[in-house]
Amino acid sequence: MQPQTVPVNIGVTPDYAHIYVDNIDYGKSGIIQLPLGKHSIRVSAKGYLDHVRYYFITKNVNQIPAINLNKNKGKVLKFSFKEQREF
Repeated sequence: MQPQTVPVNIGVTPDYAHIYVDNIDYGKSGIIQLPLGKHSIRVSAKGYLDHVRYYFITKNVNQIPAINLNKNKGKVLKFSFKEQREF
């Protein structure tokens, strides 16, 4: 038996950003069919910071508030890890 799905409208800026639901690429903004329940939604675009949130989709939820990505100001964090040795 297939899980029940509902159409959910997800609008994003910039309009070329990609929408990932539970790490599956759904392409660009628009209406997508989602199963009922809790989902991780990530919006990503080159030059912008990712938006990641959890949303609970029900029969009454047919739109997620507009997602406006913030531009990446060019700050890059670098991490280094010391070599781990066994003694």
